[in-house]
Amino acid sequence: MLPSEDDVQAMLADHIAWHNAKLLRLRAVWSFNYLAGVRLPLHIAVRAKRLGVKRALPDFDMKLRSGEYVGLALELKRPNFKLTKRNGEWRDEHTAEQAEILDRLRAQGWRAEFAVGYDEARRIFDAYLARAEADHKKLSTDVNK
Repeated sequence: MLPSEDDVQAMLADHIAWHNAKLLRLRAVWSFNYLAGVRLPLHIAVRAKRLGVKRALPDFDMKLRSGEYVGLALELKRPNFKLTKRNGEWRDEHTAEQAEILDRLRAQGWRAEFAVGYDEARRIFDAYLARAEADHKKLSTDVNK
């Protein structure tokens, strides 16, 4: 059985926890936006909306400069999830809303991506973190000259 989107998020959370010391040294701030994708009882959904929970926000975001980017945002999907229909249109209205949010984040300098499955999410995260570490080392070296 393929992992669910929740499973993908849990695996990414475990992977990020493994990098915790490095992320703290880089002064990164990160979070998961779990409740935005969960079907809630009506009374809780009304309260969540009133408290500012928004639809279509990425499942994961990290405030950390890396190369030309100011942060990383990932919209996680289960493995084999098809983002688009055969005609190239987004799969559904919700996926289109998520794509719009990712576009808006890109316009603000973020690396913002759909990540289909844990392997893709981990690959994007690891590459982003490696660049941030290289930038940090270069900055530290330049300061010490």
